[in-house]
Amino acid sequence: MDRVFGVDLSHWDGTVEWTLWDHTYKFVFIKVSEASPNTNWTVIEDHLAGQHWEGAGQEGLYRGPYHFWRYSGGSPKAQAEHFYNTWKKACAEFENEAKLELPPVADYEDMYAPKFDASTRDRFKDFLDEVERLFGVKPIVYTAKWYTSSWVGDCSFLNEYILWVADYTYNPQGYPNRLPAGMAYWRFWQYSDKGEIAGVAENDEDLDCFNGTEDELRMLLVSGTPAPAPSFPYRAAVTATTLNVRSGPGITSPKIVPLKNGETVYVHEIVNGWARITATPTDHWISEQWIRKL
Repeated sequence: MDRVFGVDLSHWDGTVEWTLWDHTYKFVFIKVSEASPNTNWTVIEDHLAGQHWEGAGQEGLYRGPYHFWRYSGGSPKAQAEHFYNTWKKACAEFENEAKLELPPVADYEDMYAPKFDASTRDRFKDFLDEVERLFGVKPIVYTAKWYTSSWVGDCSFLNEYILWVADYTYNPQGYPNRLPAGMAYWRFWQYSDKGEIAGVAENDEDLDCFNGTEDELRMLLVSGTPAPAPSFPYRAAVTATTLNVRSGPGITSPKIVPLKNGETVYVHEIVNGWARITATPTDHWISEQWIRKL
């Protein structure tokens, strides 16, 4: 399977000795800000964001900024503006142009937010919309099943965004065991919180991977060329040990039959990470995550 490895950095990681950087890690998500949970809110700026942005750029890494969103961290518009302006300030600290490689990230794990409340989802979605307007690109959403199962519930409203999921299996050649309910496809995965990286003084680093090749990662670059739309139908092979065929595009749709590793199908359509196939006389659906185009 194809994987591109990366990390995420914040002030907790300290000053990085970039000359020692291990170029196994090709991309980095850099924390620039966090909203306070207090109603008299302020946005906490990560004081090492500028150093991390500068150093990662000098090493040729693909960089994306991230912000820890909070329900009580101000209006969605104000919080997005502080994220955007704090990122520009971090870039300017070392006279860097405010230019993205990877899309900005919204960290969705506020344990002070009301549980299973529509207003939590609405405020976060409004924040995402404003981030997209300011940065000019649809953001990535970082979250984890442990959080969404206790605070959010159904996360299908996030299927239009790239998912960066946290699930610590410590095996980057495997797959996340748990995805948020209503989501079936991930692109980035934080698979470990126990990494050690040359040049980073602190231990227990977060390690990440991208599900695909480096060429496919480059297609996500904000300054890169958009990936061409797939030509349908195309032939694909099942990569999972077993893969359930469902009657509709989603994990809540009834199971029809299982497919085995190596079986081939023809994909006629992709909808929110689900592939419509003709493995049987009637069109059915399988998760795109577990197939490989031939």
